[in-house]
Amino acid sequence: MVSKQSTRALLANSKRLSSSDVSATDVPVDFMEEQANIQRRRRDQLKNACQTFGNDVYSARRKLGTSIIVDDKYKLMYCFVPKVACTSWKRVFLVLKGVMKYPDELPQPVVNNKVGPLKLKFIRSFNVSKHKEILENYTKFIVVRKPFQRILSAFKNKLFAGSTSPSAMIFQKTCGVHILNTYRSNNSRAYNGQVKRMRKKGKKVRYDLQFEEFVKFLTNSSEPSHRRNNPHWKEIYKTCWPCHIQYDVISHFETLETDANYILRLIKADGVVHFPSANGSSPTHSSDQAIYETHYSQVSSEDLRRLYDRYRLDFELFGYKRPRFV
Repeated sequence: MVSKQSTRALLANSKRLSSSDVSATDVPVDFMEEQANIQRRRRDQLKNACQTFGNDVYSARRKLGTSIIVDDKYKLMYCFVPKVACTSWKRVFLVLKGVMKYPDELPQPVVNNKVGPLKLKFIRSFNVSKHKEILENYTKFIVVRKPFQRILSAFKNKLFAGSTSPSAMIFQKTCGVHILNTYRSNNSRAYNGQVKRMRKKGKKVRYDLQFEEFVKFLTNSSEPSHRRNNPHWKEIYKTCWPCHIQYDVISHFETLETDANYILRLIKADGVVHFPSANGSSPTHSSDQAIYETHYSQVSSEDLRRLYDRYRLDFELFGYKRPRFV
């Protein structure tokens, strides 16, 4: 038997639900409609910033090519940025192309260095008239990330002595040793970072590069272009020309899976492939607030200002706030 108190509660609840005071926010919004609205706001942000900064961004354009992947079947175009989930999206493209059955089938080094370069279709392989068709008619997307988190991720993945990335040793022996030799003062040896002993040209090298030294390197405009503009830390706007290409979707690393689901539904491929997990990657945890703040607290205020100046357009174009410690 239902008590009088329970009956009164049920009647009160029923009255609330039937009331005309129920707001529109209580009604679920269709996922695709909601995401379309988010993308509209992101495109508006980008368009306004492009107009504001004018020549600063429009002068960055180079030939279309190395960073743009195209899938003809699903009419999809993707400009990939290293350290912003690009391996995960390459996996998706390989499944769409039928090279892999599921996105986690092959290890990361194979995807990036063997299968991907051979099997993926890059825009440079098409003629000029096809470029026009792709840019006008295909669904075009880019994935962006908070610039300072991306920079930290590049350091921890490629240049930190404790990195587990298969390609880290190559970066450390070349760029890393150059940074140590150039930016470390002779009496600056008291570091808490992990130390690695490695061989370079037959000699043992004590390798313990610190993040603040990497920042000094990034902010030195006199560094040779091939080092300063390595794809892993090159500015996003110089990689994907967001003020030249009208991207339909601007995905944020912070909403990566939701944006990916939206893109796959948009091209009607959500039943063909799912966005992969981070299994098999070399995580750097650079988005973790404690790790992020610990590393940037080591950097001088002057170097932080210089670093922000270099990546300012990536902050402005994609709607990221200036870090509070700059």
